[in-house]
Amino acid sequence: MKLTQLYLLTTACILSATPYLGAVELVDDDQQSKLFPCPIASDIAPCVCSHESQGLLLNCNSITSDQQLSAVFRAHFPVTDFYKLDLDDAQITKLGSDLNTLTFTEIYVRYTPLQRVEYGFLTASTDTLVTLMLQYGDLSVFPFEELSLMSKLQRFDVWSNSIDSAFPPLSSDSLLYVFAGANNIPAVNPGTFDEVPGLVYIHFQFNSIKELLPNTFIITPSVYEIRLNGNSIAKIYPGAFVLPGSSNLQYLNLSSNAITELTAGTIIIPTSLRYLYLDSNSIGVVYPGAFVISSGTSTTSLSVYLNDNRLETLEQAAFEELFYRASYVKLNSNPLLCHCDMAWLITNPLHMSKLDSSTSCVDGRYVSSLDPSPYQLYC
Repeated sequence: MKLTQLYLLTTACILSATPYLGAVELVDDDQQSKLFPCPIASDIAPCVCSHESQGLLLNCNSITSDQQLSAVFRAHFPVTDFYKLDLDDAQITKLGSDLNTLTFTEIYVRYTPLQRVEYGFLTASTDTLVTLMLQYGDLSVFPFEELSLMSKLQRFDVWSNSIDSAFPPLSSDSLLYVFAGANNIPAVNPGTFDEVPGLVYIHFQFNSIKELLPNTFIITPSVYEIRLNGNSIAKIYPGAFVLPGSSNLQYLNLSSNAITELTAGTIIIPTSLRYLYLDSNSIGVVYPGAFVISSGTSTTSLSVYLNDNRLETLEQAAFEELFYRASYVKLNSNPLLCHCDMAWLITNPLHMSKLDSSTSCVDGRYVSSLDPSPYQLYC
């Protein structure tokens, strides 16, 4: 045997008898999943566990029933602290206490037939949950009292559901956003937000609210935006909006309601306010003192929208202080008679510069085109 052949044969024998220490063992999907802090993939199917920069994510978009979701949560999870639960598009009708075996920082349940959330669903996440988003469902039952246990919850969002009872009082030191628009909520009562000192955004647009009682909105320094447009509000009681001290409120929307009059003390205008929407109502009378304008020099411009109402006149005692404070006032689509009771406005160039150019009298003449001389002479 040649020397070369003998060498090759000897080498082959040695390699076959000695394991290669650097070899990588091939594993199937289930075995591979054990290398990560996720459960065995088949145990939680059709949910998928993944690890991303924020932490563990549990995606359950393909769930087809409540029973299937419960089975997933009964599986063995090596790690129970998750960052996000994604149930968008899942075919579920309830979230029950049997799903409290894991903790989450964010929960998203959107575009589902969800009808109820039971007490206990959030128990495991009392010290972790920051965002709870339950949008575009059929939700009508929710354990609001459980929100007070959420020590880190910042965003509570139930936009576009079927909640049809008065919104209950909330209690939270961490809550910043309450988004409850596009439901059937008939009332937001006094005291609802008294124990939420850090609240920034209050959204209750497109509900069925019919009136605002005194002390409903205590505007703390943190409140930035209040949306109540698209309800059925016909009456705003004096003191519905209360400003106990300094304010950061910049946006107040009451458009597209059924308001017919503004009595004294109904609309508060802090120096911080930038946008006031009262358009598309049925406002025919504004009484003196209706606009409660905070004293002090404003550092912000204020735009006021009163278009698409039923105002026939702009009484000086009711509107002049508003024109001093505002930088822009929109009053088009009102049946203004443009008689002497508007002379204070028409003869004041500064006030007129703030009036939207499309504002017209009932006879079609633009207010901005009116000659002030007759008003100065005869009024």
